[in-house]
Amino acid sequence: MFTPGDKLEFGHYTILRELGSGGMGIVFHCRDEFLQREIAIKMMLPELMAETDTAEIFRQEARLAAQLEHPNIVTIHNIGVENREGKTHHYIAMEFLPGGSLRDRIGKEPVQMEQALEWMKQLSSALNYAHKRGVVHQDIKPDNIFITQDGNLKIGDFGLALIATGPAFERHAQGKGTPAYMSPELCRGEPRDHRSDIYSLGSVFFEMLTGERPFKANGMIEMALKHATAPVPSAAKLRPEIPVVLDKVLKYMMTKQPDERLQSLGDLLPTLEKLLLELKVARLGVTFSQPTQELNFPKDKAEAPAGAAPETQAEAGKNEAAAVPRKTSDTMDFSPALNAARGEISQWISVKDTAPAERRPLDPDRERSLDLLWTYKTFGPIGWAASPVPNRGKKHIYVSSADGILYALDMLTGALVWHYQTGAPLLAGVLVDGEEILCPSADGSLHCLSAADGKNHWKFQGASPIVSNPVAAGDQILITALDGSLKALSRADGSVNWIYRCDKPIICSAQVVDNVAFVGSKDKGLHAVEMSKGYRKWLTQSSAALFANVLASTDSVYCATIDGKVMSVEIETGNKTWEFSTSSAFVCRGNLEFTSLNYCTKDGNVHCLDKFKGNSLWRADAAGPVLGGITSVGGALYVSSRNGVMHSFNVKTGELNWYMALDSLLESAPLVTTSIIYQGTVNGDLHAFAAPIRAK
Repeated sequence: MFTPGDKLEFGHYTILRELGSGGMGIVFHCRDEFLQREIAIKMMLPELMAETDTAEIFRQEARLAAQLEHPNIVTIHNIGVENREGKTHHYIAMEFLPGGSLRDRIGKEPVQMEQALEWMKQLSSALNYAHKRGVVHQDIKPDNIFITQDGNLKIGDFGLALIATGPAFERHAQGKGTPAYMSPELCRGEPRDHRSDIYSLGSVFFEMLTGERPFKANGMIEMALKHATAPVPSAAKLRPEIPVVLDKVLKYMMTKQPDERLQSLGDLLPTLEKLLLELKVARLGVTFSQPTQELNFPKDKAEAPAGAAPETQAEAGKNEAAAVPRKTSDTMDFSPALNAARGEISQWISVKDTAPAERRPLDPDRERSLDLLWTYKTFGPIGWAASPVPNRGKKHIYVSSADGILYALDMLTGALVWHYQTGAPLLAGVLVDGEEILCPSADGSLHCLSAADGKNHWKFQGASPIVSNPVAAGDQILITALDGSLKALSRADGSVNWIYRCDKPIICSAQVVDNVAFVGSKDKGLHAVEMSKGYRKWLTQSSAALFANVLASTDSVYCATIDGKVMSVEIETGNKTWEFSTSSAFVCRGNLEFTSLNYCTKDGNVHCLDKFKGNSLWRADAAGPVLGGITSVGGALYVSSRNGVMHSFNVKTGELNWYMALDSLLESAPLVTTSIIYQGTVNGDLHAFAAPIRAK
């Protein structure tokens, strides 16, 4: 009836070749002559569309499917009718996917585990999107899932299953195919809904992971009977590397009774994301101390602390983006393979302990118990330089976690606004740059995202971990990495403008003053780099490696070393002007406050120095080692010690204003606003406390 070279819709489309045929029609590879692009056209069999009701169902379902805009759903371009030899041929024009169908890739051998999990996440996200909009596929099977040129999956043929239930199809397709992916209720002839899709998708996942269908049978009746009555076999027995939790997921998706089955694919996404993350970060030497199989279905509700506003995080679950990992006690163990990504700081302060160490005694009269407003739980840790960062309008905060996820939260309620998966631990905070966010990760990538919804604008992929915050400088973004590089990227697209290299790792962020970038390195060097081309302006050697961020004023640059020295040099020449010495290493970010410098040491001393002369103005004691640095707001310095104590000191005198002990390790500096203090913990919690009223 139709052959290569035939024109459809008065020359709009040209048939190039036949791609395949099935019980509902023939699929052709075509060219859209108007838009000059390749497309696929599914030509429905005239016998199926002979009845008026069927043709109307086809049009309605095709229009509904065309409204689905998702990266893992086939895009519908057009529907139409072609009359040939007295017969009416209804067709649907859609995007052309030359990678073939999933049927071509599974059923012979298992799909590689990481690829399978990625595909499972894509398909679950697509169907969850459709289900939330009231669209049920009703015919999920590998033949209706297509592979893009990039190797991703897309679900096609939405809505066509309704036509397949009509009497015309039953007559035409009698004896063809087997119900290998049908839900039990469909096999029994009972009403079905979106949960039938979930069952069918579970069958596809089973075959994807094992290379075999869950049931084998001789004919349609036996296959339908097994789907309706036979217990689901263990996928892990067929492929031992399948995690126990994933085996449970498959059985949960394929539970016989719909009411006892997984009710929403949105509930499945957190588990898939965590399993995928575990595989990815394993390359960096990261393992999760709490096994994934302890996660329960259906999805756990977010926990609200005592005194929190009711339904704070539960309300976030109503947002589609709320399908992110939640946990109660998961922590991550950082092996030596990740010590580089931890800023090599483990040689000075152990990062392997999981309980607060002994605390230095503080004045008990200064102890406070701040009101806990809310807690948001990540898979964590939230540590090193990953302090929360507010957006420009002070409505949202962005939380970087070592679970590889950037979370955007409502500042007042803790409700999730959106989240973004990077696939590698986040050990540094983000840079908020107007309407965009720059998010660095430990696999060397920098993600440029929309501040409003987290959509990716561009991504730079480097070869070495980034463990410090990016810095904006004119039309460039500066990033430092553990291979000793300082890179200047284009703000517009992330392309590399220039690279400056040190001999050893750079742990801290750059500081920019008047078109010159200043950065310290483990090579003991304080480097001044001209911004336009990346040339060295000067290099001054310090006494030891530089881990703490460089500070700069209009005329001087300040750096602190791991052998306990603070050095001031002239900004134009790099000549040393003064040096201060103490007995303990400086390992965290300092603070420049008007005419004074503030630094914390490994042993928990807080030093305030005169920035002009280098003499000590005061010294105070924190309860333990400080890794995250100092936050200065409203005449107070806020310091969190790793052994779980939050402190506030008077910026002028060093007097302890108050302190509060937590049950968690603290590695990141707090974010402080006029009314709320936000503190991340090593076990992945972000706490929001009501800030104490400051004395006037």
